[in-house]
Amino acid sequence: MPRKKKRIKNKSIGRNSKSKTISNDYKIVIVLMVLSILIYTFYDIITIGNDNRHFLYVFILPIIVGMIILGISRFKKIEKTLSEANHFFIKITLACILILKGFFISCLSFGLVANIIWVKLNKSRIKKKPTEIVNCQITKLVPGHSRTSPSVHFYFQKHETSIKINHKTYGKYFDTDPKLLDINLTLREGIWNNYIVDKWEVNKMSNTQ
Repeated sequence: MPRKKKRIKNKSIGRNSKSKTISNDYKIVIVLMVLSILIYTFYDIITIGNDNRHFLYVFILPIIVGMIILGISRFKKIEKTLSEANHFFIKITLACILILKGFFISCLSFGLVANIIWVKLNKSRIKKKPTEIVNCQITKLVPGHSRTSPSVHFYFQKHETSIKINHKTYGKYFDTDPKLLDINLTLREGIWNNYIVDKWEVNKMSNTQ
């Protein structure tokens, strides 16, 4: 009987440690999500451009590095979790879940830090750059949803790009032919041929008013 009690105690200790780890993970994710929302709301910048280096070095590379670091730091826990699975299908499912979890946490941590550095470097660079005013013809207006903002699409430097707009602007022009609209952009050149949008304004073309 004493041996059985010890086994029961060991199992309960293991379960408690697992539940604590899970709760700590959730707390970290929640904190990172709140930080991400605050930073992207109050510190982020609007950029347009056609250079893929931003996507590669500010998004893809930090997330891959983050996933590798998370994988190495939690290798024993990952190995134990996968070894406890009885069937191959369950192992594959768990592996996919762990990869998605690592991707999500890496986005919220390493990706967030990379974006903060990107914004900081751009803000420092544009202080020395002159302001440029550009008019671009709009190709389409895309409605937003309850949690997303509408967007406007237009050609900039022979490539189609888009920026988010407010619901008021969309409501004013949503039933207007996009070919009759243009967007006035106040820009300053940032890093890697990207331009920071200081101001934007959607207008009807002068010859259609």
